[in-house]
Amino acid sequence: MGQSMGTKSTERSVVVRRYIYALVVLATSAWPAFGATDVWVFYGAGPRYLSAGMDIIARRARTLSGVNLVHGPYDYRETQRAYNEAIAANHEHSLAFVGYSCGGNAALAVAGALAHNNRTAHVITLQPSIWCGRYPTTSNMRYFQDTWSYWTGGLGAYQPEGPPAHYTTFIQRPERHLRADDDPEYQQDALYAIGAIADPSRRGALERHLQRTAPYIVRQDAQVIWRRE
Repeated sequence: MGQSMGTKSTERSVVVRRYIYALVVLATSAWPAFGATDVWVFYGAGPRYLSAGMDIIARRARTLSGVNLVHGPYDYRETQRAYNEAIAANHEHSLAFVGYSCGGNAALAVAGALAHNNRTAHVITLQPSIWCGRYPTTSNMRYFQDTWSYWTGGLGAYQPEGPPAHYTTFIQRPERHLRADDDPEYQQDALYAIGAIADPSRRGALERHLQRTAPYIVRQDAQVIWRRE
C-alpha cells in the first residue's frame, strides 16, 4: 500500500514538473521580443580615445536587464549604418540611441529619420554640440535626455528644439567637454536612462538618480524639465 502511494505521488510530481516546463517553453517562445531593447552608441568627433567613456557606457549597457543588443560604439558619421540596422530591427524591440558630442547629434539625426518609418525611438545625449548639426527632437521620440554644459565653447551645449518628444529631460552639469564622457555622473545619466527604457521597473531608479545628483529644477514646461546640479 505504502509503495503504491509512493509510486503515485512520484508520477504526479513528474507530471507537474512536465506541465510547468511546458508552460515555461510556451511563454518564452510566444514572447521572444517582449521588453527587448536595442541600443546604438556613438563616439564624438576626433580620435576614439577622446571618447573612450562611450566604450564604458556600451560595455555596461550590455549587462542591463532588458537590453537585447548594443551596437557600437560607432563613429559619429556612421548614421546610415545605424539607420539601416534600426530599420531591420524587430518591430517589437525598443530602439535607443546614445551619443557623446557630435555623436549626440548623430543619435538625434538617426532617431529623427526613423519618424518617416513610424518607428518610436529614445535618445540620450551627452554634451551634443552646436557645431555638428542642429537636429530637432521629433514626435516619434518617446524619451529624450540631454546632459549638457555651458562651459564648453558650444561643443557640449546644444539643446535641441522641435516638436516635443513625449518626455524630455535637460540636465546641466558643469564638466568640461573633453572630460564629460569619462565623468561618472554623465555616464550614470546615460546608463540609468538606458536601464529605464529597457526595463520599465527601473524608471523610479532613474528619477531617484536625477533627484539625488541634479536636484534643482530650473524650469518645467508640460513634458519638458530642466535640471541642474
